[in-house]
Amino acid sequence: MQRNVCLSLLFLVFLSGCGTTSNEDAIANLKVAYMYEHGIGVPQDYATAMTWYRKAAESGLPEAQYGIGVLYDKGSGIERDSSEAARWFERAANQGFVAAEFNLANYYRAGDGVSQDYEKALAYYKKAALQGFAAAQFNLGAMYGNGEGTPQNEAEAYKWLLVAEKSGYTDAGKYLSNFRPTLKKEHLSRIEKEAEELFQAMPKSLVP
Repeated sequence: MQRNVCLSLLFLVFLSGCGTTSNEDAIANLKVAYMYEHGIGVPQDYATAMTWYRKAAESGLPEAQYGIGVLYDKGSGIERDSSEAARWFERAANQGFVAAEFNLANYYRAGDGVSQDYEKALAYYKKAALQGFAAAQFNLGAMYGNGEGTPQNEAEAYKWLLVAEKSGYTDAGKYLSNFRPTLKKEHLSRIEKEAEELFQAMPKSLVP
């Protein structure tokens, strides 16, 4: 299973001017937090980063909520607390922040910091997958293949693994061959067409 992500690339895109809010104070606080977390222009200081992330999160900024979750998830400057990480990831995920959706899905799938719930894991993976997040597409395919949170569905597994491969998730190709012998030729053609249409319609992942 693809594990939790920190996705500095998402933050770098955000910091370059692709934010999701017009709240300039919150954005400024987020930038300061990010700089302290990563030691950009200032000494790295996780405690100070947390303080600034919390300031930014007060306005409901999902990037800041996600940042707090990452610090708790990694145990950066604080004791690792998966329950707190899950709580903050959920806040950001419920605003559609894709990396938080993915991490929260991992938490529900593993039962880390939350009660294990495959159905919720499946739902959050699907939200992230539909935003073009390749690792979520791969994990979604795996859950369909294993029958986790849903009846086993080899066609859906094959479709999402195909989408993940198209999105640049190289490990997906190793698993596709497991399903080809069990699916009829006409079904394969239909699924491959659906996967291509799905891939073309969705945003492309920043991080395979």
